[in-house]
This record gives sequence, C-alpha cells and structure tokens, in this order.
Amino acid sequence: MIELFDGRMEITNPGKPLMETARFLDTPPRSRNEGIASFLRRVGICEELGSGVDKVVTQTEFYQLPAPLFEALEEHTRTTLFSHKELKEMDKADRVRAVYLHSCLKYVNK
Repeated sequence: MIELFDGRMEITNPGKPLMETARFLDTPPRSRNEGIASFLRRVGICEELGSGVDKVVTQTEFYQLPAPLFEALEEHTRTTLFSHKELKEMDKADRVRAVYLHSCLKYVNK
C-alpha cells in the first residue's frame, strides 16, 4: 500500500522483514520464496539482487532529502520517504538516521 501525505510518502508491505530494519543495507538479500524470486528474475520482472534499499538511500542523499525511515510493525514493514527539509529543520532522530544510513552505504560500497 502506498499512502501520500503532506511532506511524506509511506509504503507498507505485509509481513515482517527477514532481518532487522537497521541492517537493510549491509545484510545479504534473502527472499521469502526463492522459487518465485528466481522465476521473476528469469522473466525480467525483478533483479533479485537486493539493491533496492541501497538505491533509495543513494537517491535520497543525491537529492538532499531526509533519510528514509524503515519500520517493522506487528505484521507489516513500512518505509517512509520524506520531502525536502533543511538540516536546521531536522530533529536529532532525523540527523542520526541520515548519518547511520550514509555510513552503512559507504561501508557496503567499500
């Protein structure tokens, strides 16, 4: 489900993530159903590389947007993407999340 709000977009998927949300960038990808993932890769629908989060973080940095927020809820996983916000308008949690994701991205890209 994709929901649009003033200043943010929330993308919610059913099911809990297969890893901690803080480890999305530096954990090797896993699929819930390897057979379906392999088939979708062979027919060109998905890449099956697990690089989606890396791309999202890279693009939010490129466009100087606040870092995305990844959350594991009871039975869902939610990603929140934020519209532009000046650094002085960001709270401490926003800045810490940005520095953490930037560091993880630098680590995985060596």
